[in-house]
Amino acid sequence: MAVKKEKEIQFKKLSLSELQATVHESYEQTVARALKVKKSEEKTRERYALAVLGSMKEYLAELETLKSCVNVSENN
Repeated sequence: MAVKKEKEIQFKKLSLSELQATVHESYEQTVARALKVKKSEEKTRERYALAVLGSMKEYLAELETLKSCVNVSENN
């Protein structure tokens, strides 16, 4: 919970375009690493697939946080 509050505080200090770039960056990095793994390395591919799924969940959670921060900003 404290991590979420910390991220909200960090998000509020950034512009909207900076927020979008921050949220998108970690997701893109994880996907890029997953795509570089050779097909012969199945166990590594499985780990990256799980990492991508985890990253997608984080991405969606961060988008929700971003959405709530934008809503708070608009209401103030």
